[in-house]
Amino acid sequence: MDIAALDATWPPRFGIYDHSLYYPANVGRLAELGPRGGFAANNDMVLHGVDQAFAVLDKDTPPDGHLTLTLSATKGFLSLNSVDGLTFVTGDGFQDESLVIRGTVSALNMALRDLRYLPHPGATGWDTVQAVVQDSPLECGLNATHLTGVTPRNASSCDDGVRHEVEGDLRIYITAVNDPPTIQVPHEVWTVKANSWTELAQGALVVSDSDMEEAMQQDDHGNFAAPPMTVSLATERGGRLRLHTFEGLAFVEGDGNEDMALTMVGSITSINQALDGLEYRCKPGARAAKCAEESSDRITIQANDNGYSGRGGALSASAFFDVDVVASDDSSGMSESIESEVYPAGTLSWHDVHDGYQALPEERKQTRFGDGDFWDD
Repeated sequence: MDIAALDATWPPRFGIYDHSLYYPANVGRLAELGPRGGFAANNDMVLHGVDQAFAVLDKDTPPDGHLTLTLSATKGFLSLNSVDGLTFVTGDGFQDESLVIRGTVSALNMALRDLRYLPHPGATGWDTVQAVVQDSPLECGLNATHLTGVTPRNASSCDDGVRHEVEGDLRIYITAVNDPPTIQVPHEVWTVKANSWTELAQGALVVSDSDMEEAMQQDDHGNFAAPPMTVSLATERGGRLRLHTFEGLAFVEGDGNEDMALTMVGSITSINQALDGLEYRCKPGARAAKCAEESSDRITIQANDNGYSGRGGALSASAFFDVDVVASDDSSGMSESIESEVYPAGTLSWHDVHDGYQALPEERKQTRFGDGDFWDD
């Protein structure tokens, strides 16, 4: 193959293979032009001779004449490897969804030689790279005969000042690759009071997945069905966790209420609603509770996307944040009367109830008949 000839005079038409305007050197017509057995992988003809999907050609545009080229894509970004000799009307040639450039035929083809396509995050399925080329009207004193040597059929000797426009497209199929979930945790240590429920700040704990929305399905009634995500929470030193809501969740471990460890399954929306307003409590004296002794705890969170969506299988992420347990302000006044909805203030002392104002069983002492005075009550 004559690479110099390809660079100097671009063919008016490329072969089509699998909806593409070019094909590898070892396939199709180009293989017939090369040596038997095809080209080596490191051959310059393979690296530079057949790597062009788009090429522009205009018979009546002089070498120093300019064409206007518009490139656009719906699901991806376009980048040009070479921008020499180009004038950008829109875009800058780096990750543009749409760009309009002007330049000579040579400059445009050099830019198109290594056109790069980068899909949007999470994009899947078919996309089309659209190319539109527009020439400039010739002056009345110049016609195509002067350039080509012959008068084209059905063409007058003088151009009427008409701009001509042609379109071409390249179909691209995007196969999604699964991206792992991400977890946002509080940036600072979470300070809580011992033996009391403390709510985490709104939006401090969030689970995200960039490509899970691509797997959402919609039924005939407009309802969306989101893919399931699995999220686990656990405390390291025995603190208890309570979710803000249980809507749309299924529990594999725990029930979301006063758990040291829990595992839930639900849509990413339901998961984040449950985490928004997560509550924590370190209860002194509780089983396996070392948070009060060490005045600290650690909450670990793990998220698994269950393979949604794209190639690569299920991916997971994990994170943790620390909890600082401080003494409760009312720990010295536990003998004082408390107020509840059932008992007015001053009629029920703290040692008559436990958490939630539930009455404790009445203490009974074993006695034997004959112990004490017969006449005593």
